[in-house]
Amino acid sequence: MVTVMDVSCPHALGLAVPLVVAISTSIAAKRGLLIRDGGAFESSRNIQAIVFDKTGTLTEGQFRILKVIRVSNDFTSDEELLDYVSALESQSEHPIARGIVSPKPSPRKVEAFRALPGVGAEATIDGLAMKIVGSGYLREQNLQYTNGDVTAQLDQGILSFTSS
Repeated sequence: MVTVMDVSCPHALGLAVPLVVAISTSIAAKRGLLIRDGGAFESSRNIQAIVFDKTGTLTEGQFRILKVIRVSNDFTSDEELLDYVSALESQSEHPIARGIVSPKPSPRKVEAFRALPGVGAEATIDGLAMKIVGSGYLREQNLQYTNGDVTAQLDQGILSFTSS
């Protein structure tokens, strides 16, 4: 039957395949699956196993703070530090920021907020200049910590907090 259709209308098969790929990509996107490469999408039919993370990003569909490692005593507690971080991230549009922002609004005054594309964000909070950046920024600025917990987290690409 396919041979008869292909002989009678050879363009139909040429149009059908891209249409199926486009529809499949659209359905996948509506279900939260981002497909950046059509070839990878086609080869996904050969996948035999999928490994999920244990942090909740994939399993729960949301970012969250798992651990706070303080390298200085600039803040009296983890809660105070998180309050500042939450205040800064409340101004950000980045998806990770939503996982950092506390459900209760911070009373902190955020000024001069600036998104740093591909790096993080910075602002002045209650007069304290702060940045929330990724590990790449710390390496570029040659900022190093001797705390083994921090080094291990940075090696995994965990976001970091700095005050300047």
